[in-house]
Amino acid sequence: MERNFDMLYLVMVVVFLIAGILLMLWNRGREKNGPGHIDDSGMVTLKSLHLPTRRPKIKRQSNTDASLESKIQVKMWYYSIDGDSKHGPITEDELRRLLSSRRLLPDTLVWTQGLPCWSEASTFKMLVT
Repeated sequence: MERNFDMLYLVMVVVFLIAGILLMLWNRGREKNGPGHIDDSGMVTLKSLHLPTRRPKIKRQSNTDASLESKIQVKMWYYSIDGDSKHGPITEDELRRLLSSRRLLPDTLVWTQGLPCWSEASTFKMLVT
């Protein structure tokens, strides 16, 4: 009877040892695979990420070539109120609505794919009509 308890104790020690090793290996694999980990409460928390803090520099262009305006295929637009930050993407209709309601002014800088640089909204007839 005493021998059975010794054998049971030995089996339990081996099982807990193997479980600990497997848990350690599993945690190492998760650390390598992603920026987050699970804390004691079960919540996933992110490690600190180094995000760029520089704001985009926006070049102004006062006049836009009319032929360039007709070549624009993409209808998603971005706009900048202060010349440093950008907002969007929004559709051409939404941008037109913001301009007509005076929530954005004609000198607001806008950009869409296909334009060489940011331009004032008033230079595009399709936006200010």
